[in-house]
Amino acid sequence: LLSIAYALLALPLIYAVGNRAFGAPAGVIGAGFSLLSPITIDHAQMIRTDAAGVFYGMLALWLILRAHEQGTTGARVAAGLAIGFAIGTRYFLVLLVPIQLGLEAWRWHMEPPPRRPPVAAAIGLICIGLGFALSSQSSEH
Repeated sequence: LLSIAYALLALPLIYAVGNRAFGAPAGVIGAGFSLLSPITIDHAQMIRTDAAGVFYGMLALWLILRAHEQGTTGARVAAGLAIGFAIGTRYFLVLLVPIQLGLEAWRWHMEPPPRRPPVAAAIGLICIGLGFALSSQSSEH
């Protein structure tokens, strides 16, 4: 049931990322393809980390885009935690880190001189490790 819940909760996130990046039609098409994909449906019915990986990966992408638009420390912390959780579910989602780094570099480059030190960006990047540590905790009782 948890895998199914992750798969279903990923659908609005797929729409939100597609909408934010390319517009509403792209969001609808992306969510529709995900909903109708036999592989997605098959993996959602098994006890695997695929559905959780899609959920946390899409959550992280959505929060990365939001942090890029807002530029607040809180948005960057949320994006960092989500990236860490995504990496904790599927290690190859470490590829979200260069996306976050690239958008932070772009934001800093577009800032008019004198540029401030990217403290909020660094805090967000530290939260990636924190999110990974939180998602990887095991109970040893």
